[in-house]
Amino acid sequence: YYFPRNRKLLEANLKGKDLDNWKYQAYIRDYMSVIASVDESVGRVLDYLDKNGLTDNTIIVYTSDQGFYMGEHGWFDKRFMYEESLRTPLIISYPGHTKPGSVCHKLVQNIDYAPTFLELAGVKKPQEMVGRSLLPIFDNGDAQKQWRSSIYYHYYDYPTYHMVRKHDGVRTDRYKLIHFYGKGGLDAVPENKYQGMEGTAENATLKSLISIGYFEPKDNAVNYNELYDLQNDPHELNNLYGKPGYEKITKQLQKELDAYRKAQKVDEF
Repeated sequence: YYFPRNRKLLEANLKGKDLDNWKYQAYIRDYMSVIASVDESVGRVLDYLDKNGLTDNTIIVYTSDQGFYMGEHGWFDKRFMYEESLRTPLIISYPGHTKPGSVCHKLVQNIDYAPTFLELAGVKKPQEMVGRSLLPIFDNGDAQKQWRSSIYYHYYDYPTYHMVRKHDGVRTDRYKLIHFYGKGGLDAVPENKYQGMEGTAENATLKSLISIGYFEPKDNAVNYNELYDLQNDPHELNNLYGKPGYEKITKQLQKELDAYRKAQKVDEF
């Protein structure tokens, strides 16, 4: 499918805006085709459950591993901690336990799914699982007081294809603090324990990319922070870090971020 299409692109030798338009149209058509196929396939599954009398005895979970950029911030793909990638779809149907059409605004993560399924199956969650069961917020979840007030995010797979710099952060219902860090280019390889470990996928990928000259020999180290007020700036366009009036919330979020790092044994900052 892709080779003939891309060959025509190379033969056309497009430049400037014409090339941008071609890339966007090809990308958005692929994306919408995938969305349509998922919608159709989910419908087939739901129809099967209805026809076989299984709907009332089936828990249906529709979700994803991450969101996706469609041009926001000038990007496509994922990995960055901004909302378009951090937020993920989650729809759960559990007849008799979830109210149709209800919405829960609690902070949940995909690490919560396995503990949820285990509890539903009557199996105790292993201690090493850091997520928590979603059952307490299935019905009238917003009224649940004993729930997390923030979530932690960490992206550390650098340098590799995507060249997204390492960063971690904490998000509450209103604010988000992000910290970008680490050496640049191949100088960062010693910071990634798997890239230097023979036999790992990370090591194989690194060697392959080096062999084709994928990386710039040098890139700057980074160490900077971003703070966003998601209520007043939902598109995260105004970095508030270091600005007067935000000292208290910055200190509070940094404390939470340090606590997450300690709990997860992250010591590379």
